[in-house]
Amino acid sequence: MSKNGKLTIVIGCGAHHIPYHYRFLQDALHSAGYAVKIVQLPSTSAEVVEDAMSKDVRAIRQVVEGEIRNGKHVIMVLHSWSGFVGSAAVEGLEENVKHIVYLASWIQPSGKSSCEWLGVEELPIYEVKDDLNHVKEPIAKFYNGLPDEVVQDSLKYLLPMVNSVTKTPLRIPAVWDAISCTYVICDEDDAVPPAFAEMMIRDSHVRAEVVRMAGGHSPFLGDRVGTLVDILRKAAGEDIGKIEGVRVDEEKLL
Repeated sequence: MSKNGKLTIVIGCGAHHIPYHYRFLQDALHSAGYAVKIVQLPSTSAEVVEDAMSKDVRAIRQVVEGEIRNGKHVIMVLHSWSGFVGSAAVEGLEENVKHIVYLASWIQPSGKSSCEWLGVEELPIYEVKDDLNHVKEPIAKFYNGLPDEVVQDSLKYLLPMVNSVTKTPLRIPAVWDAISCTYVICDEDDAVPPAFAEMMIRDSHVRAEVVRMAGGHSPFLGDRVGTLVDILRKAAGEDIGKIEGVRVDEEKLL
């Protein structure tokens, strides 16, 4: 039983990642007294999935709606690629979604595909085989700075991503106008570098408190899990004061 029986934290996995990758964060949140649901994106798949973008949005929405039907409020944690599909997923659910934490999130401008927005045929981090995207340098992009045993274990569970989602436009509602949001920038992130995160926030007009912390793209796998938990406890309304290792960005990005 969580200490807040009316609140569930829903984690949207980033591309290529499965719930197993978020187990340390899940366990730490359970220890802090929170119920947790983790959603794997259908586009994270070893096989091609038709209409993958719509299925990504639907997968997150179904979990959130299920929690709402059970009388819960929801805090969203949208890691990486789930940032923009998760935003689309909670449209119309603003009354029950109390906070969104964008964790090193990808949020391109509404109505454009990722490739269209960046003016490329394929996203440069990928090698495309049989309509699936494979990360060229997964350790550098996702797991820099993590212990080798964690890196090697994480690589075993990494999956391709369906190529079509990078070329499918998506209307992204301005949910941040109705929901309190935090965007977490990781200083050593090589998948969503700080300057790129800032560009996305500006280009997509994301209204969020921007905070910065040390670490790479997957801080939920290292020794900064406690920092993430504190960010989420604060998002849930706990009065925990200043969070060690987190810097609030005082510069307006919009």
